[in-house]
Amino acid sequence: MTVSAADREVNATHEGAESVGDTTIRPTTELGVPASMSARTPESSERDGPTTRGREELATAASVATDKMPHAILRWATEHYFPKLVVVSNFGPGTVVVIHHLAEVSTAVPVIHIDTGFQFPETLDVAWKLEERYGIQVQRVGPKLTVEQQAAKHGPALYDRDPDYCCYMRKVIPLEKALVGYEAWVSGIRASQTHQRQQANVVEWDTRHNMLKVNPLLDWSTEDVWEFIRKHDIPYNSLHDRDYKSVGCWPCTRPVKDGEEERAGRWSAFGKTECGIHLPQHQVGTSTDKG
Repeated sequence: MTVSAADREVNATHEGAESVGDTTIRPTTELGVPASMSARTPESSERDGPTTRGREELATAASVATDKMPHAILRWATEHYFPKLVVVSNFGPGTVVVIHHLAEVSTAVPVIHIDTGFQFPETLDVAWKLEERYGIQVQRVGPKLTVEQQAAKHGPALYDRDPDYCCYMRKVIPLEKALVGYEAWVSGIRASQTHQRQQANVVEWDTRHNMLKVNPLLDWSTEDVWEFIRKHDIPYNSLHDRDYKSVGCWPCTRPVKDGEEERAGRWSAFGKTECGIHLPQHQVGTSTDKG
């Protein structure tokens, strides 16, 4: 009998915001980060790669990651990086599973959600349910420009003309700002989702953000994730029950048809499958005004 990753794991047991650049972000103390934490900056001498400590811990993490148990991986990350560890969640199936595992280790690790202003109500509803279920506090960060301000500056429906730049302003830059002060972040990506994600490792050095990145569900299948969600009655986005296999912003997300890949409903008119936050570099797009 084949044992799923989910079963292996079970058996193993905008108030107070400020503007920074193009991003609205809460003070670090509200994100669960001590005020004394030193911030990472692009000018840091560590910008070109991991520190000696980082290289040593990557080597240690490689052995931790071999058992592919999210609980063990997250415990290791928490023990080594908290309070400079953060989860970034869009409340997709992967990250709600990550939050469930992490809550068994610590509910003190902050969870950041990038609120683009184009979120489905169902997505935000998941955040409230997760907070109630696990006793966590989701911190929402977003771009400096509101949806209306972006339309006034760049024209209406930028997502229909230049989705790369829209994602850059509303997701990529906000995340870069939100990660300042942390040394490691956790995602819910899986290798089976896209070609780019097949190149990832369970624990890896994120060259874009100059920090450690932990992908505890990287080797899980879609079936593993949903089996675990159902077995543990984890709150999830109700849009998944209406054929939305991957959920992003409402203008750029549609239901997926039978036979299509999991992320086929994202930016389907553009052949685009990534918003940019999980890429080493981001293609800003073709808009002439990048101001």
